[in-house]
Order: sequence, then C-alpha cells, then structure tokens
Amino acid sequence: AFSLVGALSIVRFRTVVRDTVDTAFVIFAVAMGMAAGASNASVALSGIGVVGIAAWFMTRRRMALGIPDAYLLQVKIGLGNDAETVLAQALDGQVRNRRLVSMSTARQGLALEATYRIELVDEGSPGEVVKALNRVEGVQGASLNREPIEDR
Repeated sequence: AFSLVGALSIVRFRTVVRDTVDTAFVIFAVAMGMAAGASNASVALSGIGVVGIAAWFMTRRRMALGIPDAYLLQVKIGLGNDAETVLAQALDGQVRNRRLVSMSTARQGLALEATYRIELVDEGSPGEVVKALNRVEGVQGASLNREPIEDR
C-alpha cells in the first residue's frame, strides 16, 4: 500500500481530475505498470480482465437505467448576439435538454462565454454539435466536455 501511494505521488496532473472514473483509471494504470515491471504478467492480465468486466457491467447498468450522457458546452459568442437565439439555430434537433450554468465575458469584454449543461438526443454526436456551432454566425468558439458522473 505504501509503495502504491509513493508511485501515485509521482504522477502529476496538469489539470484537476474531477471525475472519479479518471482517477480510478490512473490508479489502475499504475498498478498494471507495477505488475508488469515486477514480471508478474498473470497479475497484470487478471487485473485487466477484472477491470474490463467491471467497466462493462457499469456501462450496461447506466444504459439499462436510461441515464443519458451529459456534457458541458462552452460557447464564445460575439457581444452583439443573443446567446439563446444563436444556440437555438445550431442545437435544435441535436440536443434534448440544455440548461445555462454560467455566463461571463471573454476576450476583454468583446465576447460572452456561456456554459450550458446539455444532453444529446439518442443519435446525436458530440462532434456534430461542435461543427454545427462553428458554422453559426456570431459564434467565436465552442468546446464540449463530458460532465463528470458525480456532478449529475
């Protein structure tokens, strides 16, 4: 246990890890690296199998419960444009639900940065949402990040 904590103290994150799934993946990767480095292939392979089966069951459980994927959409919009009007053009038909989380100024007051929590329709693609937003007049930039599960 002490060696695992010591190994994790070496791992340095450039950004804050907000999702527990990401943290679990890092711990899993360090443990598999330690097993492989100790020439213990059976431990590494069995660990991969156990974690793979657990991940598969968790994904199936989310799908069975009907929990939709949630995303945080950050959009930079020119100051003369209304955020709701601009987003309605691009997102209607691709997004099931959207809720404003925050609004701030960007680029020294020349643009607005709006953050929305969105849920895509079943056949929606995150890449298509960003492409559609970039084609809209008045949008200066858009980014889409998966919302951590514990924040839902």
